[in-house]
Amino acid sequence: MKQLFITLLMFLILCGYDSLTDNESKSEENTKSNELKESTGSNELSGKTFSNNDVKFSFENSTVKQSSNEASRSVNWTDIADFNYTFNSKSEPKTLDFQLKQVWGTGIAANYEKQLETAKNGYKAVIDTVNKTLNDDKLYSAFSSYSDKVKNIVTAKANSYIAAQEEILSKYLDTKYNSLIKFTYNLTDTTLTLTEVFQNNLTDASSRFIYSCENYKITLNDYDHVIPFKVEIGDKIFVGVPSFADEKISVQIYPYSGDILKDEIAKIATDISTKITAECANNALKIAAELATDDTSSTLEKCIDKAVGKQTLEANYKLDATSSPAELTFTFTNVPELFGDTLTKNSSVTLKYTPLLQATVNLEK
Repeated sequence: MKQLFITLLMFLILCGYDSLTDNESKSEENTKSNELKESTGSNELSGKTFSNNDVKFSFENSTVKQSSNEASRSVNWTDIADFNYTFNSKSEPKTLDFQLKQVWGTGIAANYEKQLETAKNGYKAVIDTVNKTLNDDKLYSAFSSYSDKVKNIVTAKANSYIAAQEEILSKYLDTKYNSLIKFTYNLTDTTLTLTEVFQNNLTDASSRFIYSCENYKITLNDYDHVIPFKVEIGDKIFVGVPSFADEKISVQIYPYSGDILKDEIAKIATDISTKITAECANNALKIAAELATDDTSSTLEKCIDKAVGKQTLEANYKLDATSSPAELTFTFTNVPELFGDTLTKNSSVTLKYTPLLQATVNLEK
């Protein structure tokens, strides 16, 4: 019994989301397109490298490599990124547009197709492993004559979550690789100043907004970690996909246990195993009683949802794009129980636009 639920929650957390909106149809294909406009004027940056204590930019004719400039850093997906770029050196102010080409980790480059392949292979491995495990009748022996009912509920729920999570991650990768990071720039004999421009689009992957205080942190569009919405409370992380309509935001919230792009399945499984037992062990008799009269168990569903944190965060929002930086204010109308007393209904927070790559860097060569 315990092993069954540990297995179930392992991939529910991995998979996170159990439904797709109509515009997230599985029939749609994710594609990377060139969103850059043609350059205008002369290229003042090609062949030059700029850096400060935190970041380095190495420009070639049409690509730029952005990397951490910390000597002691450990290499991971967010340390190094290559962008295609175009420029307008005749405009006032002068402008640059970056579009992500590939990221680097442990010396290996991964472009959009490679990261998408990694995600798909990861989820395929999850599906294969989970379905093989869930088809083992020994896992359901505690339910006696109701074992087939439990198996059907668990397997259907599992496959729904896995398919939805794969689709959502694939689409966010697509958004990330198709988005443009826009700058105005100022070049002198010794420095380059990049000033990032908010594009007045909250669904763009480059539109990062952050609120941070002593007790919690909220991030909209965590570009580096491929997370569209994130709430951090102490050492706990909750994630979801926001939808915006009529100045309202709604997010299905789930606990975050790891990154499938970094092959953290073992870590996720360990994290899950401590969460499921307490939620379901005390409800086994009630689950069995419900299954005696129906093909489903609301108690089982609630246990799963409570354990994986399937709860809704809702808020009214106001965007002030004229402020510097732009500000996004949430007034919460529904707060998940997962958050405890950290966030409360009717309270408000203001997230500030937080550029991804804005910097003043010095000419190296």
